[in-house]
This record gives sequence, C-alpha cells and structure tokens, in this order.
Amino acid sequence: MSRTRFNKNGTVSILGLTKDEYNAITTVIYASQQCFPEQEENGEYYSNDDFLCTLSQEEKEALDKLSI
Repeated sequence: MSRTRFNKNGTVSILGLTKDEYNAITTVIYASQQCFPEQEENGEYYSNDDFLCTLSQEEKEALDKLSI
C-alpha cells in the first residue's frame, strides 16, 4: 500500500511504491510530457500528437492497484 505525504516545501512524496508501480507512473508521466509540452492560455493542454505509452502486464496490474 502506498502512502502520500505533502511536504512543507510544496513537494509530494509517495512512499511504499513497488518497482512496477514506480515504472508505470514514470512511463505515463514521460509520455504525457512529450505529447503535451506547453499549457495554453486557458490552462488546458492540447496536442496534435497521439498519446501513446506501453506498459508491461506487471506495470498495468500495478497501476490498477494504486489508489492515489
């Protein structure tokens, strides 16, 4: 079970992640950063690129178990 901690300096720590959970989260974040690089004036993110990331079966299962 993971635990989220909001730090005084404005950062967030997620404790107790498995390797597969961590890999799944970082894969999704990296792919989204590539497809949605800049925020529009209205606060939305738009992209003409397809959003694509590939997760292993273990990473998919681990991501399904996360409750964050």
